[in-house]
Amino acid sequence: MIELETKDLDQVKSGKVVLKFFGTACGNCKMQESILAQLVSQFADIKFFKLDVAKFPELVDQYDIVSLPTICLLKSGELVESLVGLKPKVLLQKKFEEL
Repeated sequence: MIELETKDLDQVKSGKVVLKFFGTACGNCKMQESILAQLVSQFADIKFFKLDVAKFPELVDQYDIVSLPTICLLKSGELVESLVGLKPKVLLQKKFEEL
């Protein structure tokens, strides 16, 4: 999982993308990242990014992020679904397969 930088913003506009919004002091965010790390290698056709909400307030507003962690699933730059809160591996795997 790559931490999104400003130079990477164009990459979220094409293909299948998973954006994980996190906060550095968020315990559930750290647990969610551990779960996501187990799935990344299974989905080579999906780009996985994590975003520190403190660095990207404009994206927090754009994707209406109100709670952490939040995982946004995008296809061709369009939001397909937002998953709010800590999610189990089996649910994430299913959602990624559907993407």
